[in-house]
Amino acid sequence: MLIIDPQTYETTMDAGDQEKIQFTLTNSDGTPFNGTGATFELTAKNSLDDAIGAAAFRITSSGQASQFDLTNVATGVITIELIPANTSGLGGKRLILGLRVTDSATKPHTPRVASLIVRKNPTT
Repeated sequence: MLIIDPQTYETTMDAGDQEKIQFTLTNSDGTPFNGTGATFELTAKNSLDDAIGAAAFRITSSGQASQFDLTNVATGVITIELIPANTSGLGGKRLILGLRVTDSATKPHTPRVASLIVRKNPTT
């Protein structure tokens, strides 16, 4: 079960589940961010101070392309699918989830930072 708070983007899911998270990205003036040609990275860490290598999981549009639906990226909408391998073994954790976008001019942006709560799954 996936729950996303529309105000804080806090995301709750069960460990080992397969869920899709949709992000709508906008420019500072409120217009849709055209992400054509950009790369995307979704990282979950226990702490903001953790090194990237210590992340609970990290998926990228270049490395795990099948988990990224960029069909509507020109209008700022991307969908990222978390698969069981991303969250298995993370039950009972509250992680920091960050989405990083590197646009075609190689400028990195982190438009979304939120909590990811991974509940223990009673069926696994």
